[in-house]
Amino acid sequence: MLRKAARKGCLKILLGWNRGLGDIALGLYAIVHRIREFVPNAEITFLTRENLQDGFTMLENVRILAAPNWKRGEKQSVRETLGKIGLDPKHFDLIIERPSPTDWVRWQRGTLVPKLKWDPVYEDLWKSFDLPDGYTYICVQPVAETNYGLWRNWPPDRWRDLFERLEKMQNVKVLCFGFGSQPQFPFKNVIDLRGKTSLFQLLSIVKNRCKVAILPDSGILSMLYYLDAQFPIRIVSLWADPDHGILKQGVFSPNQALNHCPLIGEKRDLSSVSAKEVIDRIFPAKPLLTCPRDSEIEPGSIQKIYRAKESLVKLDSMRQGQIEAERPDRGGPSPSGKGDEEGRFGKVAASPNSPNRTERGIGVILLAGGQGSRLGLTGPKGTFQVREKSLFQWICDQIPVDIPIAVMTSPLNHAETVAFFEKHRFFEREVGFFQQGLLPMLDEKKRPLGILAPDGNGSVFKSFAESKMIDLFEKKGIDLISIVPVENRLADPADPVFISFVRKTDADAALKCIERKAGDAMGALVEREGRIEVVEYFDADATVQYRYSYTGMMAMKLSFMKRMAKVDLPLHCVWKKAKDAFAWKREMFIFDALPFADRAKALCYSRSQIYAPLKSKENLAEIL
Repeated sequence: MLRKAARKGCLKILLGWNRGLGDIALGLYAIVHRIREFVPNAEITFLTRENLQDGFTMLENVRILAAPNWKRGEKQSVRETLGKIGLDPKHFDLIIERPSPTDWVRWQRGTLVPKLKWDPVYEDLWKSFDLPDGYTYICVQPVAETNYGLWRNWPPDRWRDLFERLEKMQNVKVLCFGFGSQPQFPFKNVIDLRGKTSLFQLLSIVKNRCKVAILPDSGILSMLYYLDAQFPIRIVSLWADPDHGILKQGVFSPNQALNHCPLIGEKRDLSSVSAKEVIDRIFPAKPLLTCPRDSEIEPGSIQKIYRAKESLVKLDSMRQGQIEAERPDRGGPSPSGKGDEEGRFGKVAASPNSPNRTERGIGVILLAGGQGSRLGLTGPKGTFQVREKSLFQWICDQIPVDIPIAVMTSPLNHAETVAFFEKHRFFEREVGFFQQGLLPMLDEKKRPLGILAPDGNGSVFKSFAESKMIDLFEKKGIDLISIVPVENRLADPADPVFISFVRKTDADAALKCIERKAGDAMGALVEREGRIEVVEYFDADATVQYRYSYTGMMAMKLSFMKRMAKVDLPLHCVWKKAKDAFAWKREMFIFDALPFADRAKALCYSRSQIYAPLKSKENLAEIL
């Protein structure tokens, strides 16, 4: 067609366009380029919708005619429209009613870099919006211009999860662009500019104010990616099908300062991309480099705790005879399952072997849903004997008698665990029980197997709340929960230094860490925008030197745990042994709650002081 036009001397060429904004960069730029290869002096005009005029002005040396009544997707006659706006179709040498970039410009994919010109006259348009200094601005487009369902749009729940996580970060503001007002995002950090900006205002804001853009396959993404201007921006693009848009074009942006991070969903479903994955691309985590040590806690705060404890120990001694008399049968829950959550609450006696320390407002959760199979034990891991004491007893002996304990079991070991505590008179402590859930393990192709396994320590939030034990703790005036895993016999849930640290810092969540050494199969502490997080050891970057390791011991405000019970934490797939073979075990991790905390802290201890986990027979000698 173009060769024929060139032979005929056609100079005035008109193209009609009633499709998307993104095609200006992804297809029409190449068509203009191709026309000029054959007709160098061509006078190219586009007839298009009024709301696309700005986009077409970013093509070099083209003219634009606005079709006042055109609506996207409706079939229109270019010649009839020309008549309505007072132009004779004969004015043009060649009219292309419906150009097809998909079919006509395949030749240029992977080679031609679209370059959309930026006129400096638009540079300061952002100044008409209230976007002061001191914030990290993130541009987002929650809904693509055309509704293609989950293969092109990230679900609203994922956006809400992302905005909630970003809300916890200091000085981060989210700017919403696009069309329409739905869905709504009532977050303090979200500024809704949908339908309130022109294309040039949007680009001016992003160019001068935004550090990051999170965008689906859309016109905004294409126009920003191919903007021929140099400015730093990180684009996180969301895809269900990589055979589209800028990924299909397959060339770098003309903006050399642009960093592109595409995220591709599974099976053409963007809902498979999590908010955490997006956060990881927006703000890459860095190793935590500094952390306070237990020795740095002011002695005065510790002495204050001990003075409180001394008076409570005297009270325990006075209570002992009376409470024992009230409890002649030393009763406890029967090992029948979920009806036993209250356990022995309110029926506690002081033990002469209990350490002389306690702390008001503290409760303990003991994570004990696992079996002892790796230790050669048939039964709950907590029943394993070390130096003639079970792991359960090692930890319970560290807990003052006035601090209640909630043991998280699983359906695999609940009855045996309850029976073990009954047999040992609950170690003279207030003890209740609640169960985490089970999930099917998956084969190598991630198909369900007929094997159930506990769903990870991250299920503690929902399980604790659904069992109503969280309400029992709250009625007792408990506002801080110390959480420890059963396999660490050095775990001290009532550690006065750590409790003092958590109280003093007013942390929603705090964790104990140790200095990392080579070979640690432990989570590593990282920071993201000044906030502490944990990356699991199998996700840690082998090329990065991390300084601190996570011990699995934490403390959390009860109010924070109640809030987290309403949050769906992500499931991680871990390749583990299941009976005689390996399979994928799906687990939630408790430390995935850290990004939701208003304040998260860490305190470093010496390894020998707090950490001696019993994982398998092989490391038994290490902890004796």
